[in-house]
Amino acid sequence: MSETALLELALLFALCVGAGALCHRLRLPPIVGFLASGALVGPHAIGLVQHEEMVHSLADIGVVVLLFALGMEMPLQQLSRLRHSMVVGGGIQILGTILCVAVACWYGGMTWSQGLFLGFLLSLSSTAAVTKMLVDQGEFAAPHGRLAFAISVAQDFAVVPMILVVPMLLGAGSEGAGIVRSLERLLMLLVVLIGAKLVVPRVLGLVSRTRSRELFVLTLATICLLMAAGTAWFGLSLALGAFLAGMLIADTRSEEHTSELQSH
Repeated sequence: MSETALLELALLFALCVGAGALCHRLRLPPIVGFLASGALVGPHAIGLVQHEEMVHSLADIGVVVLLFALGMEMPLQQLSRLRHSMVVGGGIQILGTILCVAVACWYGGMTWSQGLFLGFLLSLSSTAAVTKMLVDQGEFAAPHGRLAFAISVAQDFAVVPMILVVPMLLGAGSEGAGIVRSLERLLMLLVVLIGAKLVVPRVLGLVSRTRSRELFVLTLATICLLMAAGTAWFGLSLALGAFLAGMLIADTRSEEHTSELQSH
């Protein structure tokens, strides 16, 4: 990393600190200041940052770490309690947004395909941004916070059927091959998740017996990055993979705690 890149990062962090402090004084979430700072120094504004790929990579790593930490606080059993909110709340939000946008676009002179495609885009939000705001406000464990988080997770999963439908909306000549490829990746993702559910507890058990803190942390980081890279390869977000990795580890921890209680 060159001195210029380090200087850009230092200036970017300093600007974020100032924007975050200003938002705190105005009683706004700090992430609003961070987003405004990024838009200001980006290539479409003053263009302060020249090493865009480096900043994007660091931002992706930050999102992965954030969602991994949140997943560690929510085992799979706890997520299953949100399935009603994910199906009903997420379904109403996603389908309602798509329908409203498509109708508005149709009245505006656009085709139904264009309106549906724009509805797909506007129905999604950033899971990282939503969870960060909830955590900053101390509302992640509140009922409305859990509902917002469940809807955000439902949006991540909704990306899969959207990917299947988009080639048909665009009228691509190879939509059949694209749909088959997407279905194959979805099936492979399910296989990977089932395999991870079986393998991760065994790996963590073996590593924990070494009583090495460094090795255990390295193992957690490896699982997190592998899951994030896997979901990205399957067409989903890095954040979703990191969150699933955190949930798998949290589920393993809760199962071990339950077995210990039963043994006593």
